[in-house]
Amino acid sequence: MRLSEDLRDPWTLLLTGVAVGSAAAVGLPAGVAIGVGAAVFGVKSILSRFTASPEDASVRMLPVRDNSPELRWLKRAEKAVRSFTDLAEGGRAGPVAARTQEIGSRACTTLEAMRRLAGQTSAIAFA
Repeated sequence: MRLSEDLRDPWTLLLTGVAVGSAAAVGLPAGVAIGVGAAVFGVKSILSRFTASPEDASVRMLPVRDNSPELRWLKRAEKAVRSFTDLAEGGRAGPVAARTQEIGSRACTTLEAMRRLAGQTSAIAFA
């Protein structure tokens, strides 16, 4: 994350605000409380650069067990996404086609989340 992204991140702002409020609540002077908030903001900003982002997490997918309920659900979701894709590609241009493409795009995003969840479920199923 860059500094501008940190300034828009609600968690960074919340942590900074809580730190300033807590410092003021224990009786520290306003300047020191603001310094505590700045330190918390700095630490959060630095740590966000070293931790994996959600995009990085999607690169490494855990395998899904064969003959598992999660694999069956995943196959069913893949079939539904293929149906939306076929429907969007086969239709005439217009509002229905545009809406179908939008739904298909969201379905693809959901399918990726389901793949991650299915892999995680398979990983802990026999743990």
